[in-house]
Parts: sequence; structure tokens; C-alpha cells
Amino acid sequence: MPEQSAAERIYANFLQDIPVEMRPLARSLVVSRIAAHQEKPYNPKVGETWMINSEFLDQEINNLNKEAVLNRAVWLTTLPKHKDEQIEYYYRWLRGNGLTILQDKRMSDTLNAFMDDQEKSKPLTNALVSFLSTDVTGLDQASISDVPESYSLFTAFLVVDSLAYDPETRNRKKLIHMAQERLVNDFEVNRVMDIFGVIEDTKPLFERFDVYRQNVRVSIENRGE
Repeated sequence: MPEQSAAERIYANFLQDIPVEMRPLARSLVVSRIAAHQEKPYNPKVGETWMINSEFLDQEINNLNKEAVLNRAVWLTTLPKHKDEQIEYYYRWLRGNGLTILQDKRMSDTLNAFMDDQEKSKPLTNALVSFLSTDVTGLDQASISDVPESYSLFTAFLVVDSLAYDPETRNRKKLIHMAQERLVNDFEVNRVMDIFGVIEDTKPLFERFDVYRQNVRVSIENRGE
């Protein structure tokens, strides 16, 4: 009997409770890349693994059934904290992958239609509030790779950037205000977010984030706050 791959072992040991319909997404976007990164940190195939998963993510977002894509992304983003610490570690990455889907501009119309319903979107709103409250004080480029929430904070800003400001629903206003407060007043958040601008895999997302950040600052200055 052939030996299980690292991805297969992680999946069998920690993610066996993931619903069947979510397994391809979870496996492709999380397990194989974490396994490659952790077990073969100096192997050239690590970069190939990231690329494969990036392509899978792109295929997921290009699915014409955007509502189904959004539902899967929201499910990932709002995964409840697991009592098993090892399983929770992988859940932490899964939440970030849900945010990666939601922040994509191709999801913007579907996301905003979802956010129009304040009751239905409440779990996602609460999750975003939690991510936007993440303390990243003292993290450096080496340590953020072990703190999935730093990436989740980064992508949460991009999700807020995707939110239309009309209609100005309570959930939108709350999230927009939180994001603006941290970007304008929190030096540590900005310092850590800048790290994503020097990491090759996150540079494209950082470029969009930096435009959003500059727009926030200009908007605040124009309001005289």
C-alpha cells in the first residue's frame, strides 16, 4: 500500500469533518500548500504548489454560479473555533482562504447583494469585525507565516474595499469605520501590512490594498478628521 502524501495525512487526521462538497476547495487551497511549505521548505516544488492552488482559486471564482461560490467562501470564513488546537490551526488558514475568495473584485456584486441583507450577513459581518480587530503587534516577515490571522486582517481590508457604500447599511458602515480607524491610527497594522508588499505571492494583492489605504487617508483628510 503506497505511503500517504503529507497533504493526505493532514486531510485524514485534521480535516475529515469538512463536508464533502467543501473538500476539493479545502484540499486545494490549504492542505497541499501548507504541507509543501512545512515539510519541504526549500524544495522548488513549493512554488509550484502555490501556483496550482492559485489557479484552482481562480477557477473557483470564475464559476458562473457566483452565489454558490460566495456561500462556500462565507462558510470557510465563518468556521467556528475548533476545540482541537491542531484542527483549529488548519481552520485558521481556511478562514483566510474564504476571505481570499470574497475580496476578489469578480465577487463584488454578489458580495454586496449578500451584505444588503443585514440579518443574513450577520455571521460574516461578525467574522470581519473579529479579523479587523486582530493584534499584529511585533510581527515580522518570518513570524507572519505562522500567524494566519495576519493574512486574514490583510484580506479583510480588501473585502471592505469591495463593499459598495450605497446603500449605507449598518453592517457596511461598521466595517468601513473599523477599517479606516486601523489604517489611519494604527502604526503597527500599517507596518505589518507593508510586509505583504515584499512577499512575492502577495504583491499583487498589496498593490490594490495600498491604493485602498491611500484613498482612505485622502478621504479622512478631506473630511478634516
